[in-house]
Amino acid sequence: MLKKFCKKEVCGLCRECRNQREPLMPLSMARPGERLIITEMRAGRHARERLVSLGLNPGDLVEIINNNNDGRLVIGHNNTRIAIGRGIGEKILVTVEKYIN
Repeated sequence: MLKKFCKKEVCGLCRECRNQREPLMPLSMARPGERLIITEMRAGRHARERLVSLGLNPGDLVEIINNNNDGRLVIGHNNTRIAIGRGIGEKILVTVEKYIN
């Protein structure tokens, strides 16, 4: 016997599914001092390669050092500071560290 699903449940938009998902946001929306986990990189191939060459990979912990909502973002990662543009910061999806534990 098949269980009936509403369209929202099939698409993962039902209330229970939404509550189980980790809240994601672009890196550019984070505030200074927040510790975040990189979850996804929705950038093109060259941009992803550039981020990996800087040492940024999905699953890495980063801290926002400076984000004045104007231009570049300065993040801390593995005892180094990395400045990235706001455009690429929009393509890096993160979750706050407390949601991972």
